[in-house]
Parts: sequence; structure tokens; C-alpha cells
Amino acid sequence: MIFRLSLAVIVLFYFIVKFVRIVRIMRKPALLPRTEEERKAIRIHPEKVIQFPTYPGQKKGMRWYIVFLIFIMIVLVIGAIVQGITWLLYLYLTFMIFYGANHFLNLVAIMQDGILSGKGFTPWHRIKSYQIKMIDINHRYYGFSKDVNHRYELSIKTKMTTIRCMITNEFVKKRVVAYLEKNMNR
Repeated sequence: MIFRLSLAVIVLFYFIVKFVRIVRIMRKPALLPRTEEERKAIRIHPEKVIQFPTYPGQKKGMRWYIVFLIFIMIVLVIGAIVQGITWLLYLYLTFMIFYGANHFLNLVAIMQDGILSGKGFTPWHRIKSYQIKMIDINHRYYGFSKDVNHRYELSIKTKMTTIRCMITNEFVKKRVVAYLEKNMNR
């Protein structure tokens, strides 16, 4: 019981620290998106435009993130007290945390020190490469939204994960590439 509870506390602590770090970094000004046009040109989901990387812009997602973490904590504490949680449920809850926590914040922003996304903050030195693909008829996002068809998907590969977003404006694509080229070669 102690091992299970301590494992749950460690996983939850990781996501709480990650959330606090995102909130701290959101206080700094973003290099991109700065204007409404730039914000509308970047998407994480084909049908949904990102929000500005500010507290008012991310307020709804932040609330859901906190509610989600509280729910997971309550389930884990009750399970540890009752001893009714099996390893399979722990595995499922951990998967829910890793998947769900990345999708509450509708956020991709280029900051001075790195890239801020719903997955967390990635400093420039952790970015290995990036790739821009055309969203054509054979692409997985084709057909979700007319705004995304025949536009671009940006994949930024880091040491551990991949940050993906769609860019629907040629000017914004050029700015993103310029920031990536400039800062990856530091």
C-alpha cells in the first residue's frame, strides 16, 4: 500500500511541477504568436485554433488540468485506503495522466528560451530537429478542416517527445522556421 501510494504521489508531483513551470513561463512575453493573425494560423487540433500563451487565454484549460489532477488524487487516495485498486487500474490512471495532461492546454508558443506547449516547456538545447510536411490528401489531418488542407504540419523532435502543430499561413511558417533555425544552432 505504501509503495503504491508513494508511486502515485511521485507521478502526481511530476505533473504538478510541470504545470507550475508552464504557468511561470506563460508570464514571459511570447515571440510567436503575438498578433491575432499569428494565433489563428497555428493549431494543435485541425478544428481548433490555439489560444494566446497568457493566463486569460489558457484559463479554461488550466482549470480542467487542476480538476483532472484533483480527481486522480482522490481516486488514488481512496484506492490506497480501501486497497481496492489493482495494478491495472494504476496503469490506466497513469496513462490517463500522461495523455490527458497534454491536451488540456491549447498552447504552442515560441518563447525566448524555448518552445512552450501543452506538453510542457522545451528549452532550445533539447530540440534535436524539426520537419515541416505538407498536409495533402494522404496526410492524417486532411479533411478535418478546410483551413488545414494543403497547409503544413510542423513536427519538432525533442530528446523525449515530439511537439506537433499545424500552420495555416505561409508568413507564420517562415517566421517559425526562422526562429527554429536561429535558436537551434546556439
